[in-house]
Amino acid sequence: MTSASFLPPYLQSIPNRRFLKSTLDLLVSQPQINRFDGYIGRTFYNGALQPGNYLLANTPLLQNYQLEASFVTTDANQNITNVSNFLDLLNSAANNDAITSAWNRLLTGNMYSWEGFTDLDKIVNYTNYCWMSPANLWFWNNPVQISPVSSVGDIIGQESYTDNNGITLLSGMVISFPSITSGAYSNSKWIVEGVGIGIVLIPSTNLLNPLFALDQNNPPDYITIRRDAAI
Repeated sequence: MTSASFLPPYLQSIPNRRFLKSTLDLLVSQPQINRFDGYIGRTFYNGALQPGNYLLANTPLLQNYQLEASFVTTDANQNITNVSNFLDLLNSAANNDAITSAWNRLLTGNMYSWEGFTDLDKIVNYTNYCWMSPANLWFWNNPVQISPVSSVGDIIGQESYTDNNGITLLSGMVISFPSITSGAYSNSKWIVEGVGIGIVLIPSTNLLNPLFALDQNNPPDYITIRRDAAI
């Protein structure tokens, strides 16, 4: 019996029956469900075929990878936004014209990419850094000794500078002037900044030196203020 049977006879027309059959009858009719029991997942464990009624998938590939681990992506609220498994990896590789028939060739190789715990910027742009030893602080305690051509005034404001001994100044260098015995530049350490623009010399006393940082209970990780910034 269909829902159209409950209508008055004069409303049981063919268009009405078709409409009710495609809409209301789908909600009130008895569902046709076939119940069956079985297992899914790997059929091999410890090298042995496991007994039991395992359900067959549509393809051998789905049969072999029914419950394999997947990569699950979640948002900040721990809601699952994406799930990718091994079959998704193969399909993505196939869409990029990779040959997916030989997995051993696809997923293995003689070389691999590795990035260790090294800040590559310190290797590429090594002139912007100085290497310091926390044990003896050799760089801070032993500044580069500069011998100016005539006076320190010849250094300040220049884009670059090389002293009488052939030492070229670089930004971040800690320097001193042993040939100067009086005035502000005697027996003091200075930090070079502005190489390539206009050299300025910053007194080392303006900064937290490594000795001060090591003496603190919670030493700062970084000093982010520019060395030649006005204080």
